[in-house]
Amino acid sequence: MSPTAVLWIGAILGIVGGLIIWNAPPLEGLTTNGMRMLALLAWAVAFWAFDVVPDYVVGLGMILGWILFNVVPAEIAVSGFIASPFFLIIGVLGIAASLQSSGLLFRLALQVLRRFPLTYRGQALGLALSGTAITPGIPDVTSGVAVASPIILALSDSLGYARRSSGSAGLAMAAVLGFGQMSPFFLTGAAENLLAWGLLPEAARVQITWGSWALAALPLALVTFVAGFTATMLYFPPEFQPTISRGLIETQIEALGKMSRAEKVNAAVLIGAVVGWVTAPYHGVDVAWVAMSGLTVLLAASLLDRVTFRSGIHWDFLFYLGAVLSLTGVVQHLTIDTWVLRQLTPVLEPVAATPARFLLLLALAVFASRFILPSFPLVSLLTVTVVPIAMKAGIHPQALVLVICTTVAVWFLPYQSTYYLALYFGTKETAFSHGQVRLLAWSYGLIYLLAIAVAIPCWRMLGLLP
Repeated sequence: MSPTAVLWIGAILGIVGGLIIWNAPPLEGLTTNGMRMLALLAWAVAFWAFDVVPDYVVGLGMILGWILFNVVPAEIAVSGFIASPFFLIIGVLGIAASLQSSGLLFRLALQVLRRFPLTYRGQALGLALSGTAITPGIPDVTSGVAVASPIILALSDSLGYARRSSGSAGLAMAAVLGFGQMSPFFLTGAAENLLAWGLLPEAARVQITWGSWALAALPLALVTFVAGFTATMLYFPPEFQPTISRGLIETQIEALGKMSRAEKVNAAVLIGAVVGWVTAPYHGVDVAWVAMSGLTVLLAASLLDRVTFRSGIHWDFLFYLGAVLSLTGVVQHLTIDTWVLRQLTPVLEPVAATPARFLLLLALAVFASRFILPSFPLVSLLTVTVVPIAMKAGIHPQALVLVICTTVAVWFLPYQSTYYLALYFGTKETAFSHGQVRLLAWSYGLIYLLAIAVAIPCWRMLGLLP
């Protein structure tokens, strides 16, 4: 079936499904406006699932529908654009854009690689660890992977591995591990994490700090890194062990010269932001305003010019984010959240009574859903619907959002992961082929399930599970 035919199917399903719900009599417990809200949401989900138009266009269309058809007051329809998480993501994306344009991220990656043996496994480990270290400062995972692309090609050539060889593919997948697969384990490591956090009830959101997220994610991170790196080395054994000098890395570092003013200021802002996020429970300043303060410093220091500010911050994503964050206010205003809880509780409550089984089944449901839904709509829908039910069973929302954000990072097929595709095309389609890495891609599903199973007893100790 051609892509155009798929788009038309999605469009027809969304429009017809939306019209059926719109014209149906209100279900018990729902108002007419509640039905109209569900109709617009059904339309949006179909358009998101089939990628009929860009996701932010669908989000804006949904907002306009709420307002033009008087589903909710305008101030409720756009409430997500004034929410704290909206400004947190603006600040974090701005800081990330400045870090990348300054060259500091590239320098940090080279410094990490410099400290590892110039062997295949040594440099692969350096790539994976440098990505993990840089990830907390780059919520746009695709941009982080883009930083790694030129390093991978240069390293592969320097170590003597031919393009699309086992050694070349292994180095690329080590970068995917560090810059991509580790992103769920830091609150600021991926936009999906920030989105899920922003959609939580305020009482739950204030309990989840940057530090508490990292602590709860630690068992997930350790298992994913160790198992992911081991699998990478097993699936991609090198053709030979290279014997070269450190010339390439030293030459690249020398070419960068001393740290520029831009790099120093960016480093100071990044350190200050991370300290501010970690210590938020003590100083009481919302993490959003910590991020915005860092962005303001960079703008005032002229380190983020107008062009970079426009291109580095993904405004299309922010429009989508604002629309999705507004969903919380809209469903609460129309009491749809209460209605959904009544419908799903009899189904999910028996499963939620066994937290381990519930979380593992949730992971499998996410894996299946990822073949249809992109990561952002899926995170949005699951956070809004499943979290309240699980909270009633005593499962802390932090455990739930960690499972959701971890499992949406899986990529069974290339189209499911933008950062994987960014690496593929960023290395000019020469570092590896899709076929070479397919087994590893599917293995990450098993690795994430193992990580969740290991994390469950740790979460019980932290009081996140009954």
